[in-house]
Amino acid sequence: VLRSTTLESYRIGQPQWRTILDIDALAKAEGKNWVWKGADCLAPDDRYCLVSLSDGGKDAVEVREFDMQTGQFLKGGFLLPEGKHRFAWVDADTLAVATEWTKGEVTTSGYPYVIKLLKRGQALADAREVFRGKPDDGGYGVSPIALRDADGKLQALIAHRPLDTFNAEHHLIGEGGATRLPLPLRSSIQGLLDGQMLLTLEETWAAQSGRSGDLMALDLAALKTDAANAKATLVLRPTDSQS
Repeated sequence: VLRSTTLESYRIGQPQWRTILDIDALAKAEGKNWVWKGADCLAPDDRYCLVSLSDGGKDAVEVREFDMQTGQFLKGGFLLPEGKHRFAWVDADTLAVATEWTKGEVTTSGYPYVIKLLKRGQALADAREVFRGKPDDGGYGVSPIALRDADGKLQALIAHRPLDTFNAEHHLIGEGGATRLPLPLRSSIQGLLDGQMLLTLEETWAAQSGRSGDLMALDLAALKTDAANAKATLVLRPTDSQS
């Protein structure tokens, strides 16, 4: 079950639980073997969430929009049929989705490589393409990364394009198309803080004097204006006993 309680009742050791969603009851009612695969909630309120359900625990999931306050799936809300989806909220009425838009449009490993923007109430066939990888890309498929400020407002939409299990490109998606960011292939975007995009390195970044394991920061506005000349700042260089 997905359930919640108040912080106060949890602290005194007598939590008063409220069941939000009973997965077993849902499975029984729908004749499925639903396995919970997580919920991606829209910041900053975290009321509306994209719930991923797997029939039997497989990689492919069905995605439904869920209201955490009412404990109900939204009638007419976002719905992605079973597939190996990658998605992110753009705003309350828009999703960035990577999926098998056309039958067979997946990599040789069986993962999606096309990102489209899907509007609320829009048919999947009408979604607008904003990024495309290649069928021979490796790894686990293209996925959108949404960078938000403290108020939950989207500041950047980035396409993560794996070339293999360990190496990946990052592309900034804008109105005029997608621009590849000059980041090391072995690096991971961790989030956005005070206008700074945080990045961890899994390899040396000689151009920015970065070492494998470093936590770096880049000004997002500078990346948008002139990515090639954006300067990275070292936030933390771990010792031999840190990561």
